[in-house]
Amino acid sequence: MTDMTTVAGLYSRCLRAAGVVRAFAAPGHGLPRPDGIRIIDVASAELAVLLADADGRLSRAPNARPGLALLPGPRIRLGSQPGEICDPWELDEIDALPAAISGWSFGQVHASVEIELLLDFDAPVRADLEPITFNPGDQLMRLSPSLAAFNTFLVVGPGVVRDGQAAGVLEAAERIGAGVVCTPGAFGVMPIDHPLWRGVVGLQTDDAELSGVSAAELVIIAGIDSAEIGSVIPPDAQVLEVEPWHLGLMAHHWPEPETNPGQYQIIGSALVGALASVVGKGRTDVSVPLHPVRALMDVIEVLGPDAVIAVDPGPAALWMARGLVAAPAGQITIPGLPVKGFAVAAALVAGLDDRTALAIATAPTDSCTDELLDLAAVLDVAVVLEVWGADAAWEQSSDHRAGLVGAVRVDSVSVLAAPVDFGATADLIDIAGTVDAWMPDAEQGVIDLGGMAN
Repeated sequence: MTDMTTVAGLYSRCLRAAGVVRAFAAPGHGLPRPDGIRIIDVASAELAVLLADADGRLSRAPNARPGLALLPGPRIRLGSQPGEICDPWELDEIDALPAAISGWSFGQVHASVEIELLLDFDAPVRADLEPITFNPGDQLMRLSPSLAAFNTFLVVGPGVVRDGQAAGVLEAAERIGAGVVCTPGAFGVMPIDHPLWRGVVGLQTDDAELSGVSAAELVIIAGIDSAEIGSVIPPDAQVLEVEPWHLGLMAHHWPEPETNPGQYQIIGSALVGALASVVGKGRTDVSVPLHPVRALMDVIEVLGPDAVIAVDPGPAALWMARGLVAAPAGQITIPGLPVKGFAVAAALVAGLDDRTALAIATAPTDSCTDELLDLAAVLDVAVVLEVWGADAAWEQSSDHRAGLVGAVRVDSVSVLAAPVDFGATADLIDIAGTVDAWMPDAEQGVIDLGGMAN
């Protein structure tokens, strides 16, 4: 056991105080193995980073935490933003260690940071040097009743889910009478049949206009991941950013609505209405290959509300994130950046917590995904990967549900080929324009949307 009076002991205590429960260790990291934290050795730094970020991305209140990777350098990565490219910064002062670890995501919903620890881990530390905690501001934001005449929208992101404040979205919307849009990471915080629901934004170029948010006079944002939001916020609107926990309380002094409760002058949006026609066409389509709507309905209904559904960026993610079928808040998890292998990484870390999970990727799979499946087998973690767009000898559409039911009951690694017809993606492009989610950069590469993004 580590001597708690040394730098190594302080390092362990700070990581536990941040909520870390496991670490993914790359070969040659050279760091102490922190006490009280499970260490999972993996084959490369790339896998350690992806698994750590997926671990952090899935965590929720009351146990929201970073994932931890132990990397050569020696350095640590504390993260919840898969695909984030970090320039490590050097830490060579013992006194700075508690703040560096506790402040890993300060001011951001999802973040990843790498710290090169240039410390003598056997050195003693002062008795008064202990882990610290950064708390969000405790000053409640109250909306002035003078804003009641504004055309107001709520724009919410995954921070609302991460902080366990989804119920506050509905409370705020109904008090204010504001339309609600969300980014993909927050889908499910608002019932999709609610008259104030305006749709998922940040996926396609026309989302803001079709949802109505581009015409808003006042935009209230909460829990936004900067990797998701794109150009959704109108440049000439007044923008007010609030903490997710403010949502249910900020409008208690708002004027009582003149209409009856639950009655609103504007119902839905052009975006919601147009997408409903796609759902109507897809839900009754029993052809093979599957219509994407039929495929996603099967997934949500078979898996149930408690399962994790993790999706790699690409055509499958576009359909899963588009908000076509009701799902619990945060059940569908898609990274905001174009990272490969996320779906299986997330399913694997969910399995480490004994949670049912399904990974969805688009054919063909990549080498990172294959490595993660091998790791899941070595760790004896049940992972189900469904590959949309792959060939399979199905005779009827019901073969999809049968395959899913069988796979989630098997306590091992399963890979299902799911023939999904992505030609239907043209309907989404016709409605809301080109895809601008998961913007690539030179290092991350291009996410293939089958030519539909151009």
